Amino acid sequence: MKTMPVLATLAAALAAFLLLRDDGGPAPDPVGAPPPQALPPLPWPETAPAARFAAMVERPLFAPTRRPAAPAAAAAAAVELELVGVALAGERRLALLRRKGETRIHRLAEGGALAGWRLDAVAPGTASLSRDGLTLSLVVPRTARRS
Repeated sequence: MKTMPVLATLAAALAAFLLLRDDGGPAPDPVGAPPPQALPPLPWPETAPAARFAAMVERPLFAPTRRPAAPAAAAAAAVELELVGVALAGERRLALLRRKGETRIHRLAEGGALAGWRLDAVAPGTASLSRDGLTLSLVVPRTARRS
């Protein structure tokens, strides 16, 4: 007769489980909730111009045959000038250049030329030169800059 209370307890537990279980049906609507509103579609993000990715297409980053770009390395090797400093005074812009291995400093205004290089632009701490279709940017070394 001890099995009767055990069976009654199991029957009560099974009934409670069947009554309280979630059947996966839709949840009741909350009282007083406003209906959902449709949001406007998001605009498409702007894409960068394709020209910015030309180097990645020509020289893929993880290709086993990837090598450094030759023209830039050749231009850097052919440079025999050092940028010692720049002078900016209103509209007048000068670059102070020195040939490697020399002590003489040459003052060159924008548009001027030295050793076949033409000075195209001068900005604080930098100068841009060109020769034979190559463009070169020189930077004043940190040791020559004022803090």
